[in-house]
Amino acid sequence: LIYNPVEDNFLGMYRKDHEYRGPNKKLWISFQHWAGLLRTTFPERFNKDQPEMVIAFGSGDYPHVDKTKLPYTTGKAPLLQFGSSFREKNLYPNMISMPMPTKEH
Repeated sequence: LIYNPVEDNFLGMYRKDHEYRGPNKKLWISFQHWAGLLRTTFPERFNKDQPEMVIAFGSGDYPHVDKTKLPYTTGKAPLLQFGSSFREKNLYPNMISMPMPTKEH
């Protein structure tokens, strides 16, 4: 999720060659909810005078992670993981488990 101050909007970006596109609907719902939450909670942060902001999201039945391709596995930036996450926190210490984006939550 990217906040673009030039356009004063949020952009959701994902890989288009992902083989499972159907479940991405939940990820898009998460993007929409987070964008609204951030703008409502921190209106002074999200306007044209502020810098860009990027938040990493993950979603799915389990994290699709190839640890050899991760540039930062030592907690440089958080990854908000909607769906299942690792029980062993040392595998990906900056992954933060989030609830599934459903109507029940």
